[in-house]
Amino acid sequence: MHLRFNYPNYYCLLRMNKVILFSLFLISGSSIYGQNDSTLVHLPKLKLRSLTAAAEVASVNILINRVDAWVRGLDWAKVTPQHWYDNLHTGFDTDGDAFTTNFFSHPYHGSIFFNSARSNGSSFWGSIPYVLAGSWTWEYFGETYPPSEIDWNTTTLGGIYLGEITHRLTSHLLQNDKARSYKILRNIGASILNPMAQINSILYSDTRLDYRSSDLIHFPIRSQFSMGFSHILTPEPDFVSSSYLHMNYSFIYGDLFDGSDTYRPFDFFIIRTWLDVNSLNDFEKNYLNLTSHSPVWRYNNSEQNLFTVSSHYAFIHNPIFKIGSISLTADYHFNSEHENYSLMSGVKFGPILFGSANSEVVEVIEKFEEDDGEFLRDYVYGRGLMIELEMLVVTKKYGRLISSFNNWLIYTQRDTPGTERNAIYKLEYYLPIWNNWGLGVEFFHYQRAAHYNDYPEYQNIRKSYSDIKFLSSFTF
Repeated sequence: MHLRFNYPNYYCLLRMNKVILFSLFLISGSSIYGQNDSTLVHLPKLKLRSLTAAAEVASVNILINRVDAWVRGLDWAKVTPQHWYDNLHTGFDTDGDAFTTNFFSHPYHGSIFFNSARSNGSSFWGSIPYVLAGSWTWEYFGETYPPSEIDWNTTTLGGIYLGEITHRLTSHLLQNDKARSYKILRNIGASILNPMAQINSILYSDTRLDYRSSDLIHFPIRSQFSMGFSHILTPEPDFVSSSYLHMNYSFIYGDLFDGSDTYRPFDFFIIRTWLDVNSLNDFEKNYLNLTSHSPVWRYNNSEQNLFTVSSHYAFIHNPIFKIGSISLTADYHFNSEHENYSLMSGVKFGPILFGSANSEVVEVIEKFEEDDGEFLRDYVYGRGLMIELEMLVVTKKYGRLISSFNNWLIYTQRDTPGTERNAIYKLEYYLPIWNNWGLGVEFFHYQRAAHYNDYPEYQNIRKSYSDIKFLSSFTF
């Protein structure tokens, strides 16, 4: 089997991914400046330039390929018409790229395709074909390796998801740009999240004016930053120590229960990102994670009952487990408001459009042919089912209690028939102390059950991990 391997300077790429994610984590929060009570009115109304968007998608792929070939000197980027012919006749294969490359770098690449169209006036739905076209042309014409089915799925599905989120965050960062403080910081953040919006703002005056208009009113946004330490309850030799620094940031965009009759995809979404600092001396032992979900359709049955169809994106990893998932669920939400407390809960269930989990079975599946690099894949992939249960209780006096359960069931086929069941349970409590400051405690438990038909030694895999976190929090 011919496999596609990761770039020789993979660790530099990994550092870049963490910088991009950490920039989203810090900069999106820095743009909040007292508009939490504002209501939804508009997103930028941009002039439609379909041919320009198509040209930009092609230009992005050509530029990346030429930089990889001419500047970085990477052999896999030195494509010729013969490679194009071979790829078109070979069809999709697998690849050996690392987890971070496939479940973050490729979705980010896809988001550039999406925002080439979005920042040229296309709607959410109208931007999707550009991601499909950009991903397909890159897989067949951008590399000497055969097209990767992993890349095709993560670039397309992840690119659509991250693309719309970064489009909206860019609008939030740049709105009323001249009058607001931190202009340089906000523009740097927008350039990292959505470079195509910034490029088109330079090229086209209407794009520049629409993104920076003072007439646009923000979606309501609420955030929380927490910092403390995590103590491992189950001994794990893969961790440097039993305790480590932990930071997390939660970001809620929009109001799912706003009562309006209109709803567009991603009018509401939640981002949760956290950083586990396992070593101050070794950057590669620190792990940044990102999960997010957003309804693409909503139906208001009553003030208390709500039905949605939601998309989900998960990029979760540490020394014990890796979970990557792009899913679609049907959801039921319940919301109850009282004088001294409120209760919100949700049940979500649906297909995993493409998912991945790390597995030791990769080491024994077959002998991989290594052409020009190290085989970095330690995970299997496939499709399956996910379920999510969540509950939030908010009181005026005693703080917030949050409980959530996520379960991913992935059926693997390409490498070897099998199943990967990964579940995460979290219980969090935050007690208000003074103004927006509080103290928090979180219990985290991970459970894995795996079975592979063709390997007797891998037919009853069981693994678990637990920790408890003590945190200081700030909401804004």
